[in-house]
Order: sequence, then C-alpha cells, then structure tokens
Amino acid sequence: MSIEDLKIFNTPSFSGELITLSDVASPEFIEGNSIITHKNTDRIAFVQAEIDEGIILSEMIEILDQQLSNQDWDDDINYTFRGVAESQDESFGNIGIISLLSFLLIFSVLIVQFKSFMQPLIIFSTLPFAIGGAVIFLYVTGVHISFTGFVGFTSLIGIAINNTIILVEFANRQLLEGRSKSEAIITSSQVRFVPIMLTTLTTILGMLPLTIWGGSFWQPMGIVIIDGLISSTILVLLVIAIMYDLITRTSKTSET
Repeated sequence: MSIEDLKIFNTPSFSGELITLSDVASPEFIEGNSIITHKNTDRIAFVQAEIDEGIILSEMIEILDQQLSNQDWDDDINYTFRGVAESQDESFGNIGIISLLSFLLIFSVLIVQFKSFMQPLIIFSTLPFAIGGAVIFLYVTGVHISFTGFVGFTSLIGIAINNTIILVEFANRQLLEGRSKSEAIITSSQVRFVPIMLTTLTTILGMLPLTIWGGSFWQPMGIVIIDGLISSTILVLLVIAIMYDLITRTSKTSET
C-alpha cells in the first residue's frame, strides 16, 4: 500500500457519509516500533540469533556477556539471556535433582532385593569408575559437557549397576549352594562374563551412530555412555571381586 492509496481510503463519518482519509488527515510513513512489549511494567525488547554449528552455547553466552557488561548502559537498562540458554540452566538444575532421586530409588530397591545395606554398596562401587572414565574421555577429546551429557550420566548409572547386579546375585546363589566367597565370585565372573560383555557391546554399538553423526548436541551423551561402560566393564570384575570378598559375610548369606 502506498501513500496515495491511503489518501483515497474511504471511511464512514458520524452521519453515515463516506469521506476520504485525506479530508481529515495527512497520512505519511514514519519509522516506529511495531510492537511494544512489557514485563513487570518494564518495556523490553527481544534480540534473537542463532549460533553456527559446532559452537558451544555456553561459550557463546560467556563471550556475549563479557562484551555486553563492558557497554556503557544507562542505569535503567539491563539484559538477560532467554530461550535455549534459560531452558538449559533450568534443565541443569533439574537433572541434578533427578539424578539424586534416581540414586536413592535404586539404592532402596537394592536394599529390598538383597535384604542388606552392605551389598548395595558393592554394586554402587562401580559407579566412580564408570563416571570417572567418562569424564576423563570428555577431557581428552575436548568435548564439552551439555544437557545431553548429563542425561548420559543418568543412563550410565542404570546400565553400570545392572551389570554389577548380575554378578552379585549369581555369587549369592553360589554361596547358598555351599561355596566359599572366593569360589562364588570367581564362578560368577566366569559364568556371567559373556552376558555382561554382550550387553555392553550391543549398547556401545547402538550408541556409536549417535556419537559419530549426532552432532555437537548428541555427541556428549554418546561419549559418556560408551566410555563409561568401557571403563566400568573392564574394572567391574576386579573391583566387585574385591568388594564382595571384603563386605559379604558368609554367615548371613541366607539373609542377603
């Protein structure tokens, strides 16, 4: 629409007659705000942007925050980061609570299953090796932790614990059959070695495509799960054997 179109625009008067806009006004185009948005009585403006692939959001926010903080703003002007940045901060806070809740729920279930407070400690003894292996490989590869990486840690806890439960549960059966603690854990390691390795291998192969071609968003989760499983599986047989021999009491096997 041009200015001339506006001038000949017809509008009804109070008497019902049609008059042109040029009879009562002088239309012209001027620059102005199309939308004025308020929040908590303050006027706000949104600046939207997308970052290139391969750039870490947290690093970009840190750079922008440093540059913006060096600007000479008026006292009544401030800024905040919204959108994905705000959602990510909320997610990081929630994922910590969720992980702690998952830990407590799993520990409670294990106490009920094994009727013991000590044997769940044997099972959870593999977690430092799983988490430590994942953190080390993240550092070596230079991949930054992200929301999906924290999701990977939560998933890793369940997978690593599952492998340990298989060993401890089978060793307890061997004790009930009259074997010594050493014989029970050695037999359990020999019998359950192949199922544990196959479970770990299938999980790793399933995560490989996501890790290689998933981009910077999904890569941290794949690295955390894959390398956490590798480190925990390699050490699980040795660590669990030692912990089982130290903690398990043969005289109370029937209770556990």
